Order: sequence, then C-alpha cells, then structure tokens
Amino acid sequence: MKSKAFWSVVVLLSTCIPAAPAQAPQFKVIVNGSVVGGAVSKNVLSEIYLGRTVRWADRSPITPVDQSATSPLRASFSQSVLGMNVFDVQTHWMRQIGTGVRPPVTKASDADVIELVASKPGSIGYVSADAQLPPAVRAVSLQ
Repeated sequence: MKSKAFWSVVVLLSTCIPAAPAQAPQFKVIVNGSVVGGAVSKNVLSEIYLGRTVRWADRSPITPVDQSATSPLRASFSQSVLGMNVFDVQTHWMRQIGTGVRPPVTKASDADVIELVASKPGSIGYVSADAQLPPAVRAVSLQ
C-alpha cells in the first residue's frame, strides 16, 4: 500500500512541475557596415520591425530583413524582441499594408539575409548565432 501511495504522490508532483521550455534558437542582430553604432535596444529593434521607425539617427533609411515565416529563428526573434508570435506579427503587417507601410523584406536563410544586409546600406537583420559574417556586415549587441 505504501508503494502505491508513493507513486501516486510522484505522479501528482510531476504534473505540477512545469516542463523546461524548449531551447529557443539563438540569434544575433547584424547590420550593414554603413550603420553607425555597436548596439541597438530591444525597443528600437521592435519599432524597426513593426514599421514604426524607418530611419536611423543620422536620417538614413532603414531596411529591415526578416527570416522566413516558417523559420524557428524568426519565431524566437519575434517572441524575444517583439513580444509576439509570428502569426500576430503577420496580422500586424496585414493591417499596416493598407496604410502604405511595407513589411520587412523576407529571406529564406541566413545566407540570404547576410547577402542582402551586406549589399544594402542601412539594412539590419538577424541570423543564427553561429553564422559567419563577411567584412561588409557586423553584429551589434542587443540591449
């Protein structure tokens, strides 16, 4: 009888302990070499990716580059930086398009994001933490 009671308590406790969250993909924020500064705040990054900030402090235009909507990296970025899931971000942009504001350019892979950020002054994107960057692109810290 003690054994049955013991296992009942174990089962009960195991249902009360939340499961450890799955490890979210790690990302780094990258910018074109023309962008001034070495850090960007989450708030500013969120404003950029939601279309509310379209120019850098020096008044040059910002070109944000997003990963594919099906990318786990985009899900991680959207949740961590924007505080939204990808579906909610897409819904936000469906509303914005009607006002003439364009969503970030979407690319299918880290390599595609890096290629666009390298070639377009003022651009910003995010890639896997272990992605290798060419000299025309640099990582900035996220504050």
